[in-house]
Amino acid sequence: MQTRRNLLSTKQATGLALIAVALGLVAFNMFAPVSAAALRMALADFLAPAVDFAALPAKAAGQAQAAWRDRARLQDENERLRRDLAVLKGWAQTAQRLEVENRRLKGLLQYRNPAELSFLSARVIAKSGGGFGDSMLVTAGARDGVEKDMVVLDENGVAGRVIEVGGWTARILTLRDFDFRLPVTVEEAGQRGILSGTGGKAPRLKHVAQEGAIKPGMHVITSGQGGIFPAGLPVGLVKDVEPEGITLAPHARPDRMEIVRIVRYKLDVPKQDPAAAPVPPSPDAP
Repeated sequence: MQTRRNLLSTKQATGLALIAVALGLVAFNMFAPVSAAALRMALADFLAPAVDFAALPAKAAGQAQAAWRDRARLQDENERLRRDLAVLKGWAQTAQRLEVENRRLKGLLQYRNPAELSFLSARVIAKSGGGFGDSMLVTAGARDGVEKDMVVLDENGVAGRVIEVGGWTARILTLRDFDFRLPVTVEEAGQRGILSGTGGKAPRLKHVAQEGAIKPGMHVITSGQGGIFPAGLPVGLVKDVEPEGITLAPHARPDRMEIVRIVRYKLDVPKQDPAAAPVPPSPDAP
C-alpha cells in the first residue's frame, strides 16, 4: 500500500514537473522567441544523429522492399524481352532465308541464252558425295518435262547435268563428280580443253594444246562442243597452273545448292552439205 502511494506520488511529481517545463518553454518562446528558436535548432542538431540512426532499420527495410519490387519487375521485363527476342529471331531467320532464296532465283534468271528453249527451277532435296562421286536429287522429273542430259545451273554458273529422270524427281551429276566431263574454253588464252571432275572441290583442265598460255585467274566458259552445253556459260576461274596439272575453281558450289535451274537448249548441230559429201567408189572402178 505504501509502495503504491509512493509510485503515485512519483508519477504526480513527474507530471507536475513536465507541465512546469512545458509552461516554462511556452513562456520562454513567447518572451524570447529568438533565443527559443536558437535553442530548438541546437537541440535538433544534438538529436539528429540519434534520430537518423534510429531510422536506419526502417530505411533499410524500405530500400529492400523497393529492390525486391524492382527485381520482380526486371525479371518480368526480362522474360518478356526474351520472348520478343525469340519471335524476332524467328522472323529474322525467315527473312534471311527468303532473301537468300530471292537472290538465288534472281541469279538463275540472269542466264539467258539465244539457244535456250525453256527452263524450270527445282529444289535440291538430297545430296550424295564422298570418294569420287557427287550428285544431287531434285524435286522435278518427267512430269515437269525434265529429260536426261539437260543442263543444270545455279545462280553462279554451270552446276552439272541430268543423268537420271523419274516421274517426280531427277538425279544431277555435278561438275565435281569423277565421271563429269565438260568441253570448255579459257577465254583470255583462247585455249580449249576438257573440264574433268575429281570428286573433290577442284576439277582439272585436261587436253589443252598450249598449257603455258593459261594463267591463274583466267575465266573458263563452256565451248559449245559435245552437243549438250551451249557456248558461253560461265564455269569458273583457273585456280592453279602446276606441272601436275591445271585446277579450276568452279563458280557453282554444289555443297551449298538449294535451288537449281534445269534448262533445255536447242543446239545447232552442223549439218553436212550433201554436195560436199564424199562419193563412194563405183564397184566397177579399178
